[in-house]
Amino acid sequence: MPIRLSDMSEKERKLRRSAYDKAYYERTKDKQRERHRRYYQEHKVKHQQQSRDYYSEHSEKIKADAIRTGKELRAKQRAAVLFHYSNGTMACVQCGCSDIRALVLDHISGGGTEQRRKMGSGVQVWLWLARHGFPPGYQILCANCNTIKAREKSEYGSNGLIGTDWRSRFDWKEQLRELALPERGRAWELPLNVRQDVRRVLDGEAL
Repeated sequence: MPIRLSDMSEKERKLRRSAYDKAYYERTKDKQRERHRRYYQEHKVKHQQQSRDYYSEHSEKIKADAIRTGKELRAKQRAAVLFHYSNGTMACVQCGCSDIRALVLDHISGGGTEQRRKMGSGVQVWLWLARHGFPPGYQILCANCNTIKAREKSEYGSNGLIGTDWRSRFDWKEQLRELALPERGRAWELPLNVRQDVRRVLDGEAL
C-alpha cells in the first residue's frame, strides 16, 4: 500500500517533490528550452529597452552596490587566504603581528611580482589560490618582515635588483638610453629644461 503524503514528514515530502521535479524536467527539458528560446526572441527588444531604462533611472545605486559588493568580496577573499596560510592565527609567522591591515601574502621561494604581473593583480592571485585548493609555497608575513626578507634574499621584484649588490648589477647607461635621457646623473633625473618647466608649473606660472 503506497504511503500517503499526510503520513510523511516534512523532510520526506520535500525529498519526494524534489525527485518528481527532477524527473519531470528530464522528460520535458527540450520543450522547455525551446519555449524559453522562442519567448526570448519574441520579447528580446522589449526586455533590452526595459533594462536600459532601469539602468538610466537607477545608475548611481547600481554603481554604488557594485562597488560595495566588490569590496566585500575582495575582503572575504583576502581573509580566507590570510586565515589558511597563517594556520588560523591571522598573524605574521615571523613576528606575530596580528594587525590585519599590515598582513601580506608572501611567496616563500620568491616570484610574487612575476605572478602578480601575469595575473594582473593581487586579487587574482587570491582567487587562483582558492580555486586551486590553497597550494603550498606561501606564508603570511607583515609588511615589515616581508620587506626585510625580500632585501636579505634579493628577491625584490622580478629582477632581484634591490639587494646588497644591486648597484653593481644595474646598467645605468642602458636605462638612460631606454628613457631617452642624457647620460648624466641617475635614470630618474629629468633634463634641466624639463625640471625648469616643472618648477614653473609648481610656482603657478604658465609655460
